[in-house]
Amino acid sequence: QNTAARFHFFTSADAVPLLSEADEVTCSYARFAVPDRPGILAGITSELNKKGVSVLNMHQGTPNIQGQALIEICTHAVRSKDFFAAINTIDGLNLTVRPTVTLRRL
Repeated sequence: QNTAARFHFFTSADAVPLLSEADEVTCSYARFAVPDRPGILAGITSELNKKGVSVLNMHQGTPNIQGQALIEICTHAVRSKDFFAAINTIDGLNLTVRPTVTLRRL
């Protein structure tokens, strides 16, 4: 009891400010299913750059028999709404053959 009384944060009734999900700054992951043709990777990284998303690492797998490959990226910490704005633009430009898979809070 005496110890807890010394730490006001245990008894404080003040509201804790929380960021909205869109404003959280976190590293993220994206897996793009893409046609294996010139310019696709450049298109993806260009759109990420436009939103201020920096790539930490990237891997492109071997294309399958249908000529499609997976590109996986992890980003440096970035505001979530910027990351998702870039992903939505990339998917909307038909750079991918299906919606991009994403994970946040890495």
